[in-house]
Parts: sequence; C-alpha cells; structure tokens
Amino acid sequence: MTTKPLGAALLFSSLVAAGSAQADSFTVRLGYLSPRGDSRLWAENVATFDYVVNDFNWLFGGAEFDLELNEFVDLAIGVDGYNRSVVSRYRDFVRDDGTEILQDVSLRVAPITFGARFFPAGKFHVLLPYVSGGLGLYPFEYREEGEFIDLDTAEIFGATYYDSGLGTGVYAAAGLEASLTHGVFLFGEYRRHFASAGHRGDFGSYGDFDLDASQLSLGFSFRF
Repeated sequence: MTTKPLGAALLFSSLVAAGSAQADSFTVRLGYLSPRGDSRLWAENVATFDYVVNDFNWLFGGAEFDLELNEFVDLAIGVDGYNRSVVSRYRDFVRDDGTEILQDVSLRVAPITFGARFFPAGKFHVLLPYVSGGLGLYPFEYREEGEFIDLDTAEIFGATYYDSGLGTGVYAAAGLEASLTHGVFLFGEYRRHFASAGHRGDFGSYGDFDLDASQLSLGFSFRF
C-alpha cells in the first residue's frame, strides 16, 4: 500500500487557512521552480532517456502565513505546490519499425516550511528587504509510466513505477517587499531548498532522492 503525502499536505494547508484570521500577514505567490536533480535516479534516467533535469523546471504556487514577533522578525508557515510531467524516450533504442519507446515521467512536491523572516531595516518603510530561513517537510510523488525494455531479453513491456514519501530539509531565502497601499505589498523572492528523501517502493534500491530546488517567485502580501 502506498502513502498519499500530498493529501496530508492539502489537509495541513486547509488547517492553516482555517486559522488565517489570527495571522498578522497573508502572502500568495506564483513562481518558477528548478530542481537540482543530483542523485542516482536522476543521473541514471538522464543517461537512459532523452530528457535533462532542466525539463522539470516549471511553475509553482503557494501561500504563507506570518505572525509578527516585533518590528524586525516574523514567524512564517508556508505551503507550496509543484507538479511537472515530462514525455521521454530511450536515447539508444527504438522499435524494429523505427518508432520510439515512450514514457511519461512525473514529479509532484508540496513543500511545507516553518521558519522566520528578518527585516534588517524594520517594516516601516516603502521598500522592505528581508532574509528568511527555516525547516521544511517535502511530501513528494514520483512516477514513471509507459513502455520499457528488458535489457536481458530485449522485450518491450508496459509498466508503471511509483515512489512517494516525505523528505526533510532546510531552506534559505532573500526578498524585497514594496508597499502599494496601506497593508498591501508586492514582493519578489529567491528561495533555495536543501532537501532529500529516501527512495521506497519500486525505487528502494536507489538510495536518497534529491529534492533540492531553487525557486523564484512574485506575489502579494496583505498585512492585518
């Protein structure tokens, strides 16, 4: 039986949203996430199939709730969602009639972060630079579905290979907020995740799964 970590992430998100009326600020963001892809499974697949790690660069969306401690520091709880599928084919093999052997490779990650934001100049300015960091939980699902080759028999067969789990890690970020009106801010942020999870299920022999990623985002922050 496989676990459903993304369902747990959605439940967490709904619980946080239920208490958002008590938060000092609420942030929504949309951006671009780029996985690092530096582990055995990533490397083996890039060597076997005709995609590269950068093909998994894609959009994400998220939200964050901040609780103000003082003029310079907020506590932050955030949830993001990322989902990307890539169509791949074998680099070195085709069917006898020359047609390609195709697969669909997909990755879903829903980072849940717990950290703090530090405003070195305080919050009573038009432009508010900040840095942030903290701990993260990284529910993920990884799937390969399509046609594959048994290299011992040269047989082509259909199959689905699946893995899911919960990674752990830390993150660091830097950004800038710009005041639009009283209580409404436009912001841009660069964030770096350092995370990994142990493979299980069909990929249990592959060791750790690299979930490191960089993300750029733009969004709006609403202070209450």
